[in-house]
Amino acid sequence: MKTFFVVFIFLFFLGTMLGITVNFQDVQMFSSSEIKINKIISKDNKILVAGSNENEDMYYGIIENDDLIFENTIIGEKEDYLSDILISDDGSVYLLGFSDSKTGVFEDQRGFGDIILVKLNSQYEVEWLRHYGGNLLDRAYDIVESSDGYIYVCGMTNSSNVKNYSRVEDAFVVKVDKEGNEEWSKAYGTYNAEQFNDIVQIGEDNFVLTGYRSTNDKSVSCNYTNIDLILSSISGDGSLNWEKVYGGFYEEKGFSVVLDDDRLFILGSKEDISSFLSEGYGKTDFWVLNTDLNGELIKEYIYGGSSQDYPKEMYKTEDGLILAGTTKSDDGLLKMYKENKEEEILIFGIDFSGNISRTIILGNKGENNLNDAAINENNLFVSFVNLENNYIYK
Repeated sequence: MKTFFVVFIFLFFLGTMLGITVNFQDVQMFSSSEIKINKIISKDNKILVAGSNENEDMYYGIIENDDLIFENTIIGEKEDYLSDILISDDGSVYLLGFSDSKTGVFEDQRGFGDIILVKLNSQYEVEWLRHYGGNLLDRAYDIVESSDGYIYVCGMTNSSNVKNYSRVEDAFVVKVDKEGNEEWSKAYGTYNAEQFNDIVQIGEDNFVLTGYRSTNDKSVSCNYTNIDLILSSISGDGSLNWEKVYGGFYEEKGFSVVLDDDRLFILGSKEDISSFLSEGYGKTDFWVLNTDLNGELIKEYIYGGSSQDYPKEMYKTEDGLILAGTTKSDDGLLKMYKENKEEEILIFGIDFSGNISRTIILGNKGENNLNDAAINENNLFVSFVNLENNYIYK
């Protein structure tokens, strides 16, 4: 089955994003009805993009001087896509994704769907492709390089032959060397569904991950139900150091975690308006948790209007954080408006005390869905989908 997308990438000159002004430079760098961009990253004045095409093949491309100068697909017979990009300290480029295919370059498939890591050569061609996972379904959502040169991938697994697999769907971490050789892989879970969405290194042998858990389980030392945000710390050998669960009676998920000196900031979504922490503003809100390096809550911040405000990405700058997602609200704390649009792209900055400094809203009539955003020096790159093939910036 073919799926068609309209993708826009815009370039914002941040200026003083977390200060007084933001200047918008209207540069449509890429537009396609056949490509979905899941990840953007900047390297050597080039923009690398990765995702999938209309045939559900892995796709990646290079943009330079606002022009697409290189593109490539990695073709399988089923659904395959790229979810993330890593540029290592030595300049090597790695592409992270998953594949359900079993032929051609994907002939080493281990189960129904594998995690895939691709290394590119200096000409951005495929140098090698590796499979990870177990006998069933495995997915990957984030990738990071450690200070000692290893690569960590996080996501989910429901493969029963993965180490420590518990039941249903577990959070999953794979550690590999620079050539893709697996050091170890391990599941982290209870008797319910868990998933890791982001990973960051916070010490020489310490990593923190965030995601979510569908919790109604006596093995969890709390009385939370439904879906809760999880924050976990692991060592380089995969051992679990600690785990924290944050949530109320409805749905909370963790999407991004960043390190700032001796504290963490976690971006999540919050649906519960009667949480033990505090009240939300609408159906779903942006939720930022500030914790110490042991996951102990210092403070929380909630942003949104009376409808659905859904986060996706968070980035650290010198002065604070930039949050990106979508909104269906036309009121509330962020003073958002729709003008006949069902859903808009929402980007805003906060300082490290949680104060909003600037808000950007993008969109056209109908639904506007954020794929990714990336920061490079004074530039903010935004990719989103709108089925009417145009955009509005306000």
